[in-house]
Amino acid sequence: MKQPNLWTYLAAAGIVTVLIGLIYGSVQQGHRAVANDPQIQVARDLATRVKTDTTPVQLTGEKIQLEQSLGVFTALFDVNGEPVQSTGMLGNEMPHLPKGVFETAKRKDEFFVTWQPRGGVRMALVICSVQSGGIGYAVAGRSLKEVEKRVGQLTLFALFAWLSCIAILVLHWIIMVVRYRKASL
Repeated sequence: MKQPNLWTYLAAAGIVTVLIGLIYGSVQQGHRAVANDPQIQVARDLATRVKTDTTPVQLTGEKIQLEQSLGVFTALFDVNGEPVQSTGMLGNEMPHLPKGVFETAKRKDEFFVTWQPRGGVRMALVICSVQSGGIGYAVAGRSLKEVEKRVGQLTLFALFAWLSCIAILVLHWIIMVVRYRKASL
């Protein structure tokens, strides 16, 4: 009987690690990318309205608290990045975004960003540059709470799968070493 080669098992563990990491990364990125889907349509439609309407756009709908709601909110910002209107509120105030996101949105016409205004509040935002009638940017966003729950579950699943595969490899290596030693006696 041939002596088990530890390097073969380490290589198999490396392959398992890379494959599970690749699967985890792909699914996690899929979850995060889909989190932008409603906002893309809403922000683009709002930007089109701002650019084409002859009267100033008024955001309608119930005000939502960003700390609690999972709903999509919209906001309009002036050319300096100051809030003009918003259906989403942080406490009693309209959201104030970092100036850098507006610079990037202006340069790219559209920018997707994860924004965390305070602990426990993370938003997936789509920012469209409009530069029309005093309005500089149309924004749509929503909470990432549900996406983060799914990613947490995915993390546990991937960790369990990885640990199971490594345990199988270790167990197989131990069995092969024991068999080799018995055969050598």
